[in-house]
This record gives sequence, C-alpha cells and structure tokens, in this order.
Amino acid sequence: MAACLLPLAVQAYSASVLTRAGAGVSVIGAPGSTEHQPAERSASTTKPEPLNLSNAAYALTTNAQYTASATGHSFASVSPGLVSVFASGQGTGTASPPTYSQSDSTGYGYASGGFADSMTLNVAGVAAGALVWVDFSVRFEGTAGVTRTAVAGGWAQGGNDYHWGLQITSPGWGAGTLYNSGTRTYQVDVNGNVTFNTLQFGAQPMGAWLMTGTPLGLNAWAWAQAFGRGGYSYCPSGCTDQMAGVAYSFMDASHTLAWNGVQGVKLADGSAVDLAGVSLWSETGLNLMQPVTSVPEPMSAVLLALGLSVLYVARRRRA
Repeated sequence: MAACLLPLAVQAYSASVLTRAGAGVSVIGAPGSTEHQPAERSASTTKPEPLNLSNAAYALTTNAQYTASATGHSFASVSPGLVSVFASGQGTGTASPPTYSQSDSTGYGYASGGFADSMTLNVAGVAAGALVWVDFSVRFEGTAGVTRTAVAGGWAQGGNDYHWGLQITSPGWGAGTLYNSGTRTYQVDVNGNVTFNTLQFGAQPMGAWLMTGTPLGLNAWAWAQAFGRGGYSYCPSGCTDQMAGVAYSFMDASHTLAWNGVQGVKLADGSAVDLAGVSLWSETGLNLMQPVTSVPEPMSAVLLALGLSVLYVARRRRA
C-alpha cells in the first residue's frame, strides 16, 4: 500500500488517517477455514483535534489434527504536530500427531496518518519577507520488533517497517520546498536470525531557509506495517501423542512522528539570532519553537493482550 502524500500548498490544518488490517490462513488439506477481511477505513477533519481510527481482522482453520489462525490490527492517531501509527500481525499453526502434512498462517496489519498545517515565523528586528536559516528537528518515538516461538517441529517469523515524510513550503526566491523522508525495517527469519535491522528512533535534525512574516506550509505523514507468520512442517521422529508442532509470531511496529522544536536561527550573513526574539506559531495554536509532547494512546499493550488471548483460545481448542 503506498503511503499517501499530503498536498504541497500552504493551507489551514487538515488531518487524515487510514487503517487496514488483514489476516490470511493457508492450510494444506484442512478445509473449512473462516476469514474476516475488513474494508479499508479512513477519516479526515479540518478541526485541530485528535483524530483516531482502528481496524482488525482475523482468520481461523481447524480440523481433527491441526489448527491455524491469524490476526491483524492497525491503529492511527493524528493531532496538530503529531502522527502516531500502530500495526501488528500474528500467525499460529499447531498440530497433533500422527500427521504428515504441514500448515502455516500469516497475519498482517498496516496503518497510516498525516496532517497539514501552516505556521508563521517572526524574528525581532527582521522585516517581514526576509529569508532566515532555521535549524529544527522532528522526533521519532516507538518500538518495532518480533516475538517468536517455535518448538517440536514448528517455526515462526515476522517483520515490520515504517515510513515517514515531512514537507515545509516557503515562498520567495531562495526558498521553496523542504522535503525529507525515511524508511526503517526489522525482520526475523524462521531460524530466529535478524535479517534486516535499520531501526532508528530519536531526533532527526534538519534545516531550511524560511521566509519571515508569511504563512509557511507544514505537512507530515507516517505509515507502519507488520506481519507475523507461524506454522509447522512434518511430524518429527519420535513424536508422542502430544502436540507435534506449535509456532507463533507476534510482531508490532509502532512509531510517533512529532515536531521537535527549533534549535537555532541564523540571518543571511550567518550571524546567530537570539531565540528569545523568535516566534513560530502554527495556525492551530502550537508554539513550534518547542517540541510537541502530546502522548499517543497506549495501543501496543492493548493489542498485545488481544494477540496473546487469540493464542490462548487456539491452544485451548487444540486441547
């Protein structure tokens, strides 16, 4: 799913979120699967207030010898200066001998959100319409990882990635559009080895020539996706009447993209400006000289509990 870029033009605040969750089960020789595939959900607003959206999906297949299930969850929250997204996917496969078949399931989720705002920069002693260099940063907070268990012939894997983008538009010669973006990935294979790990959280410093005394565009978006896959292969030698294989992978990817304030301002001649004489206010009333510190909803813990409850139900069903 492509992340949706926001318009380049300077505009009043607008926010939109998009969530989608999916779950798929693939079982050899096990008819009777049930699957729930929710439609894509989206919402938008022009009011400077939090906008939240969530989605979920599940699938299940059972027969006398093995069970496979999958779940996916997604959540996005947008408020002025901040975007938070969450995605999780989980797949499980269990079997009781004697069986010589194989099974696996995959759960996946993905979410995106973004906002468009405008801001005005004023510097004491500097006329409107002047270009000044502004050092600022955006901040990334969150977690991304894979939890896996594979015993008695079972296997599990999972992965996630997140994307972000920031645009600032400023009129005038020598200014224009600042655009920055990034992608981070984490993935674990069926042997438990980390095959990709480019996680990076914390502050991301940036800088741009901005015009004083005129509205500037401030647009940002974030997207996260996650998957978990688990199953079993063939009943290993020496199987007893206990479960021959069980594997699951629960993975969550969440991150928050937030404005992190201004760290410095310089005039065209390179001289530094006292930040006490600088103001940067958004149309939604944010003092962008300071970091945006709104705390997103603690969805990770909630969705982890939901995922583990699915595992418990599946294992009770097998018993």
